[in-house]
Amino acid sequence: MTHRGLLSGGEDILMEEHGTDGKKSGGLTVSGEEAGLKVIGLLERHFGLPKSLLHRWIRTGQVRVNGGRVQPFARVEEGDTVRVPPFAEAMAGEAGETKAAVQDLPELPIIEEKDGLVAVFKPAGLPTQPGTGHEDSASERLRAMSGDSAFPITPAHRLDRDTSGVLLCGRTFQALTRAQELFRDHDGLGKEYLAWVEGHWPYRGEHVLRHYLSKRLVGGHEKMTASENPADGREAVLAARALAFNGGATLLLVRIFTGRTHQIRVQLAAAGYPIVNDGKYGRLAAGPCTCTASGFSCRTEPFFPRLLPGRGISPRPGILPPLRPGPESDRERREGRK
Repeated sequence: MTHRGLLSGGEDILMEEHGTDGKKSGGLTVSGEEAGLKVIGLLERHFGLPKSLLHRWIRTGQVRVNGGRVQPFARVEEGDTVRVPPFAEAMAGEAGETKAAVQDLPELPIIEEKDGLVAVFKPAGLPTQPGTGHEDSASERLRAMSGDSAFPITPAHRLDRDTSGVLLCGRTFQALTRAQELFRDHDGLGKEYLAWVEGHWPYRGEHVLRHYLSKRLVGGHEKMTASENPADGREAVLAARALAFNGGATLLLVRIFTGRTHQIRVQLAAAGYPIVNDGKYGRLAAGPCTCTASGFSCRTEPFFPRLLPGRGISPRPGILPPLRPGPESDRERREGRK
């Protein structure tokens, strides 16, 4: 039995009718790790083809779930059978040839893993997601590390390209969704960072910074800017506490309560304490940016690792670039700090 299918260019082709008992018959079966995914997301993960093409397949009835037509954003359940065009695998194979180098990417160190959640260490300079001008990314390395898993390890949040540290990921869709929901509930899960900043942090205990951030052109380049006027942008809130002093710099433990672009870097610079080696918001960088995501604090979930000494997991070598002692500040000299 045959019927007509439609390729991305719009041309008709004759397509043989297949069953739904696996990829050999033009279909796939939803695994437990994939349960809850949207149909369009399931197809993207399996075939890596343009979303516009996948939408076309769904719209024209070439994709069916349990024998019936389906909407692209319907969610699938474990054991569902999803029929796809018989040429889907061949097209995915051709598209995959251009991404073969992904398999040779270095792995990200796994810090801890439990109940479908995976904490990995992302180095500074590596973007979380691929983009223009850089194919290497944490998400691509995680995909390569996943091998033939039905659901590749997927980041639950982002870290700035220049920020190193703990990246929390899901090995199953259910674990990924749980982590993302906790990130949206800022009272449930807090992100913690370690950062060396220029100058002597003058506050005792935890000090809260509140600014309003917006993106603007500064010197011909796009930068986030901070203001104390609510009309100037989106609210950004963090709390910082001094942990150590070294020469003219302070090591801060920073907790953020909002997830804004470059939030920590912008707010600390606006307060007069830019991150050491942050060439974008501080002085010209003489080395790697000294900010790292140290872990998470969570009241409801038992598994959220920290890299802070004495709070769960010891720091890996190089988690923070060593800060060379600089000239003592006047205040340090008066207080006798070395």
